[in-house]
Amino acid sequence: MFRLLAILAAAAPSVLLSLHSGVSCGWAPAAWPEPAPLRAAIWDAALWTVPALPAVLALLAVWAPRRFPVLGAITAAVSLAINASTLVIPHPSPCGPQLAPWMPLLCQAVVVVALLSARGERQAALPRLRALCWTGVVLIPFAGTTSAVLISTRSGSLPGCSAQLAGPWAEAADYLSRATDAGIPISMAAIGAVLGGRVTGSVLAVVLLVPALFEPVAQLVTSAPHDCSTVLGLVGWPYLVAAAPALATRRDRVVIDPAPPPG
Repeated sequence: MFRLLAILAAAAPSVLLSLHSGVSCGWAPAAWPEPAPLRAAIWDAALWTVPALPAVLALLAVWAPRRFPVLGAITAAVSLAINASTLVIPHPSPCGPQLAPWMPLLCQAVVVVALLSARGERQAALPRLRALCWTGVVLIPFAGTTSAVLISTRSGSLPGCSAQLAGPWAEAADYLSRATDAGIPISMAAIGAVLGGRVTGSVLAVVLLVPALFEPVAQLVTSAPHDCSTVLGLVGWPYLVAAAPALATRRDRVVIDPAPPPG
């Protein structure tokens, strides 16, 4: 119960971030104030905790189920401390100095409390092959999302090719792009890993197929032009690959780790 609450709270900031459209005050890009290196490093670290915390918690739950509450609480506390520093170190923006929103900090505080409360819970121990599968389900979207964000940040453009969608399709693609950049696929994979699969494997596979297949399906439906050599270039391959083991492990049995002896 508390383990599930912890991973849901860790995933919540990615949902909140995907709903945030950004700051716009009518400034030209050239007028965007540059933060000091230390200030930028602190804010970058805080931003990366959003996708990293659910992924790390999921891997701890898969590979160290007995120590997961303690190790996870320590990890979440470090993440909370990093984010708390942004409350006193404002970040420059077109609208003036901005402090971090308080909701992600509240979510990470809930993670710490929930994991400390979960120390008495028994955790399902996954068979090694299934643990390896769920590790891939978590790490593949993490690698795909983070590499795409890093490339787009450094180059100023999205990696790969794209379809020139219009109307509602373009709006849906824009929201889906914000959701993937915010780490929602990573969070969904982490939730599935902490739950150990079960029926979540099928649900997770469907969720990961959305960023994998939305753009090629939208292009085929609308016949929109694209700059790829083939329509297969529009497929989000990391999410498609990650969905396969999530679906394949949904019917495996789960072995319950015996409770440690008292004292």
